[in-house]
Amino acid sequence: MIRQALVRFGLRFPEEAQEGLFVERLVRTHLRTTQLFLVAVVFLFGAFTLWDRTVDPVGWRRVFALREFILTPILGGAAVLLLFRRFWPYLELIVSVAMTTMLAGFTVICAQLDHGFQYGAAGLLLIYFGGAAIFPLRVIFLVLPSVVSLVGFLGVEALGHHEAGDMMIVNALCIVTAVIIVGLSAAGRELAARREFLTDLALDSSRARVDDLLHSMMPREIVSRIHAGETTIADIHGEVSIVFADLVGFTAMSRSLTASQLVDMLNKVFSRFDAAAGTLGIEKIKTIGDAYMAVGGLATGEQAYEHAGRMAQFALAMRDITRDLAAELSLPVAIRIGLHVGPIVAGVIGIKRPAFDCWGDAVNVASRLEHASGPGGILISEAAFERLRDRFAVEAAPAVELKGIGLSNVYFLHGRLAAGAAAA
Repeated sequence: MIRQALVRFGLRFPEEAQEGLFVERLVRTHLRTTQLFLVAVVFLFGAFTLWDRTVDPVGWRRVFALREFILTPILGGAAVLLLFRRFWPYLELIVSVAMTTMLAGFTVICAQLDHGFQYGAAGLLLIYFGGAAIFPLRVIFLVLPSVVSLVGFLGVEALGHHEAGDMMIVNALCIVTAVIIVGLSAAGRELAARREFLTDLALDSSRARVDDLLHSMMPREIVSRIHAGETTIADIHGEVSIVFADLVGFTAMSRSLTASQLVDMLNKVFSRFDAAAGTLGIEKIKTIGDAYMAVGGLATGEQAYEHAGRMAQFALAMRDITRDLAAELSLPVAIRIGLHVGPIVAGVIGIKRPAFDCWGDAVNVASRLEHASGPGGILISEAAFERLRDRFAVEAAPAVELKGIGLSNVYFLHGRLAAGAAAA
């Protein structure tokens, strides 16, 4: 019932997971200040022995032991508990119990001192307002101790007949008003904290979506460098593996498909390519129409032998994905692929719409190999052949004239070699 009321007034989140996350953040944010304030409260509460002596110069000794050897050590124990990480999740409960103990003990002290209740309301107000000001407790952990101590203080005062009736009325009005003010201020502070929490969640979600978008466009290391403040990013990579792929028959097929069908088909193809690239640690660089470019080996310290092998697996996966999708959609589409190994320059260009791209002769060679390949074929360069020949089934193809490069030895990549064949 209390929980439902708190949810209704915005002082609790309906989902337990979200409420737990909010409490964890609240505790973590205010942990250090709460520890310091609690230590300060221990000394201040102990120092109020001077108040006892002023109120009752003769009878203050009756409560000295209660204040200095029972209540003050209890408050100190609460402060000590919060020094240990295992008790941090219980910060609100520990502080709430400490406040309740302090309020209850203060009521007993007032009952023992001559005219204690005549001055006790002022002390109680200090505890109320001080606790509300310095401890970031949720309303439920602040109001309940206040109400319990209110009933206890006024009840003991009434039963003991320590003061005249008019003083009891004054004390009651002051304390009730203080409890109401404390409750309202704590509720306002908590509502503001909850709104801030929801805003931060929304911001975190937006940042995550932006990061996901950036990671889909650029390598993770490049995104980290952008976040770190780099404005000019250009790197020379001594040797990487580059793949260019193009869908054969796409132009003719586009005439027979609607725009939505065409986009849907491309999305299915490229989404599966992206998934395979992610699994193999390959970086997609860009897509242009029905063409797809990817690079392996951008990570520093990676051997050419490793990224060339992963890129060969990726090229084979692209071929299989396209073949399976063509059968699934009953479309006359195939893929042709070019694979080369060589040095490149990679970096981010543009301001309004920055993009990560690669340049160099190696990129041109891979592109020319893709154009020279046939439907369903994977054509690789001699540099790629040297790094793949011992692990993959490759076949020499007739030398081809690559535009802007010249006559080049090329090879067909068919698949992986069996374990025994690779060993041989």
